[in-house]
Amino acid sequence: MAYYIQQLSDDKYKNIANGFIDKLEFFLNNNNQQEVDFEKLVNRIILLNDSLIGKVSRKLQEFNNKSRELVLELKKTLLNLAKNDKFEINLKLINHDVKQSENCWAMAFNHSGQILASGFGKFIKIWNFESGRITEQIKLSGHTNVISCLLFSKYQDSFISGSYDNSIRCWKLLEEQKWLQSQQYQNHTGRILCFILSNDENTLFSGSNDSTIKVWSVDFTNNGIQYCYSLLKHTNTVYALSLNTSETFLVSCGQDNQIIIWMKTQNEKWVFKQIVNQSITGWGAKVDFIQDNQFIWVTGEQNGGDFICFFILINGLFEEQKNKELKLQQNNKVLDYSLFQTMSFKEKQVILFRHKFHIYFLQKRLNGQYNLTTKLQFNDNSIFGAATNDLKFLVLWKESEQKYLIYEVEHITS
Repeated sequence: MAYYIQQLSDDKYKNIANGFIDKLEFFLNNNNQQEVDFEKLVNRIILLNDSLIGKVSRKLQEFNNKSRELVLELKKTLLNLAKNDKFEINLKLINHDVKQSENCWAMAFNHSGQILASGFGKFIKIWNFESGRITEQIKLSGHTNVISCLLFSKYQDSFISGSYDNSIRCWKLLEEQKWLQSQQYQNHTGRILCFILSNDENTLFSGSNDSTIKVWSVDFTNNGIQYCYSLLKHTNTVYALSLNTSETFLVSCGQDNQIIIWMKTQNEKWVFKQIVNQSITGWGAKVDFIQDNQFIWVTGEQNGGDFICFFILINGLFEEQKNKELKLQQNNKVLDYSLFQTMSFKEKQVILFRHKFHIYFLQKRLNGQYNLTTKLQFNDNSIFGAATNDLKFLVLWKESEQKYLIYEVEHITS
């Protein structure tokens, strides 16, 4: 009988409902009359079964609680999606008083939206940004030609700059108004035109008019980067780069009329995967992953047709989805500058970009379709800017008037 008690304990959750009857029958059939206190043993069996039933009940209660939490979280997510699906974006000009004599071709906000870095010819201006107003704090020097790219860390007050002097530099805030500058990194032999960071900010990808993409390791703590290797497949200027969410694919586009897919191998190295077939012959200056397996490419030539083209991963290769193509405002007078890159706001399912004379918002709807709206129109294509990470403010540089335009981004629920 003692063996039976031990066996019942070991069985735990197996056949709890039938355990008592089955084991009791076994005992009755095999009782040798030498076991004492039959009633006591039966009570022990009942206690063990009750204990196991209690454990199962508690587990079921825990499961129910977790399920309830998951349902509430899912409900919250669906409500947010529904809310995002119904809101419209409006831009309200709140400040246009700040002017500067040198051109600004690049801007970037820090993670909190309280610091704005902007180009000032070959210098970088650091501004305090508060409630839609900018106050100049300091002017940083180091580059020897116009600033073309600026990119802040999402986690600390550090940023990376690129220039027409072919170099990249790192900057780190030590204390108020004191910025530490790194050495210059000049592995490119042409102008720096784009760069992006991996999600963990350990890797930087840079594109240039030397036709190469450089891969760098990043160390913001020590305010530096280190060249790793080059990706060689483009035959002309590289205009834009984008990583998918899982960082398994990198897409690039350039003046060689090519859209190229790169993939990350098991040993964490990036290699060529595919030249994407496209129906529009010409180059594009903007490319952006909108889903893990889907990206958009925006035409850039003067007579390029003015379209947003969609590409999706099918059987391991990216293919164009011609039926999803969206028409932009037609303009065959000018080309599209690359330096104002697309900005993605994943939580809001919104992409902000400038194409030629216009500022656009591309918004994903619940049905999976994308809604394109034109919010601003200018008289030329020399418009550059950046938005805060929460998409509450947009700052633009209007070259023709040599001044900053600051907009409040209003999210209007329809």
